[in-house]
Amino acid sequence: MKTKVVLTGIILLLSVSSGLSQKISGKMKGGPTYELNGNTLIISGKGVMDNYFETTTPWWHSRKKIEEVIIGEGITHIGNYSFLNCDNLKKVTIPETVVSIGEQSFRGCVALGSIIIPQNVKTIEKYAFFGCSNLRMIDNHSPEPVKIGRIIGMETEETCILRVPRLSVSKYEKDEEWGKFQIVPLPFLNDDTDTSLDPISPGTGRYLIIAGYSRDRQGAEKIGRNLLDKHGYSYSVIRVNDTLYRVSIDSFDDEKKAKRELENWKKKPGIPEDSWIFEQK
Repeated sequence: MKTKVVLTGIILLLSVSSGLSQKISGKMKGGPTYELNGNTLIISGKGVMDNYFETTTPWWHSRKKIEEVIIGEGITHIGNYSFLNCDNLKKVTIPETVVSIGEQSFRGCVALGSIIIPQNVKTIEKYAFFGCSNLRMIDNHSPEPVKIGRIIGMETEETCILRVPRLSVSKYEKDEEWGKFQIVPLPFLNDDTDTSLDPISPGTGRYLIIAGYSRDRQGAEKIGRNLLDKHGYSYSVIRVNDTLYRVSIDSFDDEKKAKRELENWKKKPGIPEDSWIFEQK
Protein backbone atom coordinates (compact mmCIF):
# COMPACT_ATOMS: atom_id res chain seq x y z
CA MET A 1 0.00 0.00 0.00
CA LYS A 2 2.81 2.38 0.98
CA THR A 3 4.70 1.53 -2.24
CA LYS A 4 1.63 2.34 -4.30
CA VAL A 5 1.23 5.74 -2.61
CA VAL A 6 4.89 6.60 -3.19
CA LEU A 7 4.75 5.62 -6.85
CA THR A 8 1.56 7.61 -7.31
CA GLY A 9 3.27 10.64 -5.74
CA ILE A 10 6.31 10.32 -8.03
CA ILE A 11 4.14 10.02 -11.12
CA LEU A 12 2.11 13.07 -10.06
CA LEU A 13 5.31 15.07 -9.38
CA LEU A 14 6.77 14.14 -12.77
CA SER A 15 3.50 15.09 -14.43
CA VAL A 16 3.44 18.51 -12.75
CA SER A 17 7.14 19.14 -13.52
CA SER A 18 6.55 18.22 -17.15
CA GLY A 19 3.62 20.62 -17.34
CA LEU A 20 5.65 23.45 -15.82
CA SER A 21 8.51 23.05 -18.29
CA GLN A 22 6.25 22.57 -21.29
CA LYS A 23 7.05 24.98 -24.10
CA ILE A 24 4.15 27.12 -25.28
CA SER A 25 4.28 27.81 -29.00
CA GLY A 26 2.08 27.55 -32.04
CA LYS A 27 0.53 29.27 -35.02
CA MET A 28 -2.46 31.57 -35.12
CA LYS A 29 -5.27 31.27 -37.66
CA GLY A 30 -4.20 34.55 -39.25
CA GLY A 31 -0.65 33.32 -39.85
CA PRO A 32 1.59 34.76 -37.11
CA THR A 33 3.31 32.44 -34.66
CA TYR A 34 3.78 32.73 -30.90
CA GLU A 35 6.37 31.38 -28.48
CA LEU A 36 6.75 31.85 -24.75
CA ASN A 37 10.48 31.75 -24.10
CA GLY A 38 11.08 32.05 -20.36
CA ASN A 39 9.38 35.27 -19.34
CA THR A 40 9.24 36.68 -22.87
CA LEU A 41 6.33 36.15 -25.25
CA ILE A 42 7.40 36.58 -28.89
CA ILE A 43 4.89 37.14 -31.70
CA SER A 44 6.42 36.64 -35.16
CA GLY A 45 5.43 36.52 -38.81
CA LYS A 46 3.23 38.71 -40.99
CA GLY A 47 -0.39 39.79 -40.91
CA VAL A 48 -2.97 40.12 -38.15
CA MET A 49 -2.94 38.48 -34.75
CA ASP A 50 -6.08 36.53 -33.90
CA ASN A 51 -8.82 38.29 -31.96
CA TYR A 52 -9.48 36.47 -28.71
CA PHE A 53 -12.21 36.65 -26.12
CA GLU A 54 -11.10 37.03 -22.53
CA THR A 55 -9.50 33.74 -21.41
CA THR A 56 -9.05 32.10 -24.83
CA THR A 57 -5.43 33.06 -25.58
CA PRO A 58 -3.05 30.08 -25.91
CA TRP A 59 -0.85 31.54 -23.15
CA TRP A 60 -3.68 32.36 -20.73
CA HIS A 61 -2.64 29.90 -18.03
CA SER A 62 0.96 31.14 -18.22
CA ARG A 63 0.10 34.84 -18.38
CA LYS A 64 1.53 35.62 -14.92
CA LYS A 65 4.97 34.45 -16.14
CA ILE A 66 5.03 37.01 -18.95
CA GLU A 67 7.22 40.05 -18.21
CA GLU A 68 7.98 41.12 -21.77
CA VAL A 69 6.11 40.97 -25.07
CA ILE A 70 7.98 41.38 -28.36
CA ILE A 71 5.78 41.82 -31.41
CA GLY A 72 7.84 41.36 -34.55
CA GLU A 73 8.01 43.40 -37.73
CA GLY A 74 5.29 42.35 -40.15
CA ILE A 75 2.47 42.12 -37.60
CA THR A 76 -0.26 44.63 -38.51
CA HIS A 77 -2.90 44.10 -35.81
CA ILE A 78 -2.72 43.33 -32.09
CA GLY A 79 -5.68 41.07 -31.34
CA ASN A 80 -8.50 41.74 -28.89
CA TYR A 81 -7.77 40.58 -25.33
CA SER A 82 -4.29 39.40 -26.37
CA PHE A 83 -2.53 40.28 -23.12
CA LEU A 84 -5.49 40.62 -20.78
CA ASN A 85 -4.48 40.50 -17.10
CA CYS A 86 -0.80 39.80 -17.75
CA ASP A 87 -0.13 41.13 -14.26
CA ASN A 88 3.67 41.10 -14.49
CA LEU A 89 4.07 42.50 -18.00
CA LYS A 90 6.54 45.39 -17.80
CA LYS A 91 7.81 45.89 -21.33
CA VAL A 92 6.12 45.81 -24.74
CA THR A 93 7.72 46.25 -28.16
CA ILE A 94 5.32 47.27 -30.94
CA PRO A 95 6.76 47.45 -34.49
CA GLU A 96 6.18 50.16 -37.08
CA THR A 97 4.07 47.73 -39.13
CA VAL A 98 1.21 47.71 -36.60
CA VAL A 99 -1.77 49.83 -37.70
CA SER A 100 -4.37 48.81 -35.11
CA ILE A 101 -4.46 47.79 -31.45
CA GLY A 102 -7.43 45.65 -30.50
CA GLU A 103 -10.09 46.00 -27.85
CA GLN A 104 -8.92 45.37 -24.28
CA SER A 105 -5.65 44.01 -25.63
CA PHE A 106 -3.59 45.18 -22.62
CA ARG A 107 -6.37 45.48 -20.08
CA GLY A 108 -5.32 44.82 -16.50
CA CYS A 109 -1.55 44.90 -17.16
CA VAL A 110 -0.92 46.56 -13.81
CA ALA A 111 2.89 46.40 -13.98
CA LEU A 112 3.11 48.23 -17.31
CA GLY A 113 4.74 51.64 -16.76
CA SER A 114 4.86 52.99 -20.30
CA ILE A 115 4.06 52.17 -23.90
CA ILE A 116 5.41 53.42 -27.23
CA ILE A 117 2.82 53.70 -30.01
CA PRO A 118 4.46 53.80 -33.46
CA GLN A 119 3.49 56.44 -36.00
CA ASN A 120 1.62 54.06 -38.32
CA VAL A 121 -1.01 53.07 -35.72
CA LYS A 122 -4.35 54.46 -36.93
CA THR A 123 -6.79 52.89 -34.48
CA ILE A 124 -6.76 51.92 -30.81
CA GLU A 125 -9.95 50.12 -29.83
CA LYS A 126 -11.84 50.76 -26.60
CA TYR A 127 -10.32 49.89 -23.23
CA ALA A 128 -7.04 48.78 -24.83
CA PHE A 129 -5.14 49.86 -21.68
CA PHE A 130 -8.00 49.91 -19.19
CA GLY A 131 -6.91 48.93 -15.69
CA CYS A 132 -3.22 49.63 -16.38
CA SER A 133 -3.11 51.50 -13.08
CA ASN A 134 0.65 52.16 -13.15
CA LEU A 135 0.81 53.48 -16.70
CA ARG A 136 2.70 56.75 -16.37
CA MET A 137 3.76 57.56 -19.91
CA ILE A 138 2.48 57.01 -23.44
CA ASP A 139 4.75 57.96 -26.34
CA ASN A 140 2.51 58.44 -29.37
CA HIS A 141 4.57 59.06 -32.52
CA SER A 142 1.61 59.66 -34.84
CA PRO A 143 1.46 63.28 -36.14
CA GLU A 144 -2.35 63.03 -36.24
CA PRO A 145 -4.42 62.03 -33.19
CA VAL A 146 -4.98 58.29 -33.35
CA LYS A 147 -8.62 57.27 -33.41
CA ILE A 148 -9.38 55.77 -30.02
CA GLY A 149 -12.14 54.50 -27.82
CA ARG A 150 -11.83 55.08 -24.08
CA ILE A 151 -8.47 53.42 -23.69
CA ILE A 152 -7.71 53.74 -19.97
CA GLY A 153 -9.54 54.65 -16.78
CA MET A 154 -10.15 58.23 -15.69
CA GLU A 155 -7.82 58.07 -12.69
CA THR A 156 -4.93 56.88 -14.85
CA GLU A 157 -5.58 59.61 -17.44
CA GLU A 158 -5.04 62.24 -14.76
CA THR A 159 -1.58 60.91 -13.86
CA CYS A 160 -0.40 59.66 -17.27
CA ILE A 161 1.82 61.82 -19.46
CA LEU A 162 1.21 61.71 -23.20
CA ARG A 163 4.19 62.65 -25.36
CA VAL A 164 3.48 63.50 -28.99
CA PRO A 165 5.35 65.19 -31.89
CA ARG A 166 5.98 68.84 -31.10
CA LEU A 167 3.94 70.22 -33.98
CA SER A 168 1.00 67.99 -33.01
CA VAL A 169 0.59 69.05 -29.38
CA SER A 170 -2.32 71.43 -30.06
CA LYS A 171 -4.13 68.79 -32.15
CA TYR A 172 -3.97 66.28 -29.31
CA GLU A 173 -5.01 68.88 -26.74
CA LYS A 174 -8.19 69.55 -28.74
CA ASP A 175 -9.02 65.87 -29.14
CA GLU A 176 -11.93 64.69 -26.97
CA GLU A 177 -10.11 61.63 -25.58
CA TRP A 178 -6.40 62.46 -25.89
CA GLY A 179 -7.02 65.91 -24.42
CA LYS A 180 -7.66 64.32 -21.01
CA PHE A 181 -3.97 63.47 -20.63
CA GLN A 182 -1.04 65.64 -19.56
CA ILE A 183 0.39 66.40 -23.02
CA VAL A 184 4.03 67.32 -23.63
CA PRO A 185 6.24 67.23 -26.75
CA LEU A 186 8.36 64.19 -27.51
CA PRO A 187 12.01 64.85 -26.67
CA PHE A 188 14.67 64.62 -29.34
CA LEU A 189 16.39 61.36 -28.44
CA ASN A 190 18.59 59.16 -30.58
CA ASP A 191 17.34 55.95 -29.02
CA ASP A 192 14.16 54.51 -27.56
CA THR A 193 12.74 55.72 -24.27
CA ASP A 194 13.13 53.30 -21.40
CA THR A 195 9.91 51.73 -20.15
CA SER A 196 10.76 51.68 -16.46
CA LEU A 197 9.07 54.84 -15.24
CA ASP A 198 8.77 56.84 -12.03
CA PRO A 199 6.35 59.74 -11.41
CA ILE A 200 7.41 63.24 -12.41
CA SER A 201 9.57 64.89 -9.76
CA PRO A 202 8.27 68.21 -8.38
CA GLY A 203 9.80 71.51 -9.45
CA THR A 204 9.81 74.93 -7.77
CA GLY A 205 6.97 76.41 -9.84
CA ARG A 206 3.98 74.97 -11.62
CA TYR A 207 5.05 76.14 -15.08
CA LEU A 208 8.54 75.13 -16.16
CA ILE A 209 10.46 76.47 -19.15
CA ILE A 210 12.20 73.44 -20.60
CA ALA A 211 15.45 73.64 -22.54
CA GLY A 212 16.01 69.98 -23.30
CA TYR A 213 16.10 66.31 -22.32
CA SER A 214 18.87 63.78 -21.82
CA ARG A 215 19.05 60.03 -21.31
CA ASP A 216 21.14 60.40 -18.14
CA ARG A 217 21.95 62.98 -15.49
CA GLN A 218 25.47 63.51 -16.84
CA GLY A 219 24.07 64.46 -20.26
CA ALA A 220 21.51 66.78 -18.71
CA GLU A 221 24.18 68.45 -16.60
CA LYS A 222 26.25 68.94 -19.76
CA ILE A 223 23.34 70.77 -21.40
CA GLY A 224 22.91 72.90 -18.29
CA ARG A 225 26.62 73.63 -17.90
CA ASN A 226 26.76 74.75 -21.49
CA LEU A 227 23.98 77.26 -20.80
CA LEU A 228 25.74 78.41 -17.63
CA ASP A 229 29.34 78.57 -18.87
CA LYS A 230 28.67 80.11 -22.27
CA HIS A 231 25.75 82.38 -21.45
CA GLY A 232 25.51 82.66 -17.67
CA TYR A 233 22.03 81.09 -17.40
CA SER A 234 21.11 79.16 -14.28
CA TYR A 235 19.40 75.82 -14.70
CA SER A 236 18.01 72.82 -12.83
CA VAL A 237 17.94 69.14 -13.72
CA ILE A 238 14.76 67.22 -12.92
CA ARG A 239 14.56 63.43 -12.96
CA VAL A 240 11.60 62.31 -15.09
CA ASN A 241 12.25 58.57 -14.76
CA ASP A 242 15.13 56.11 -14.39
CA THR A 243 16.70 57.03 -17.74
CA LEU A 244 15.30 60.44 -18.64
CA TYR A 245 16.23 63.84 -17.22
CA ARG A 246 14.78 67.24 -18.02
CA VAL A 247 16.68 70.54 -18.04
CA SER A 248 14.63 73.56 -16.95
CA ILE A 249 15.86 77.13 -17.06
CA ASP A 250 13.05 78.89 -15.22
CA SER A 251 9.76 78.25 -13.45
CA PHE A 252 6.69 80.30 -12.57
CA ASP A 253 3.43 79.93 -10.68
CA ASP A 254 1.57 82.15 -13.15
CA GLU A 255 0.94 80.72 -16.65
CA LYS A 256 0.70 84.10 -18.43
CA LYS A 257 3.99 85.24 -16.96
CA ALA A 258 5.59 81.93 -17.94
CA LYS A 259 4.47 82.39 -21.56
CA ARG A 260 5.81 85.96 -21.67
CA GLU A 261 9.12 84.89 -20.22
CA LEU A 262 9.37 81.97 -22.63
CA GLU A 263 9.33 84.39 -25.57
CA ASN A 264 12.02 86.48 -23.88
CA TRP A 265 14.14 83.39 -23.28
CA LYS A 266 13.92 82.38 -26.94
CA LYS A 267 15.46 85.71 -27.94
CA LYS A 268 18.57 85.00 -25.91
CA PRO A 269 21.66 83.34 -27.44
CA GLY A 270 22.08 79.63 -26.82
CA ILE A 271 18.43 78.93 -25.94
CA PRO A 272 16.84 76.26 -28.17
CA GLU A 273 14.11 77.59 -30.45
CA ASP A 274 11.88 74.69 -29.52
CA SER A 275 11.97 75.37 -25.78
CA TRP A 276 8.52 75.04 -24.32
CA ILE A 277 6.42 75.29 -21.15
CA PHE A 278 5.58 72.18 -19.17
CA GLU A 279 2.78 72.37 -16.63
CA GLN A 280 3.29 70.22 -13.55
CA LYS A 281 0.04 68.96 -12.06
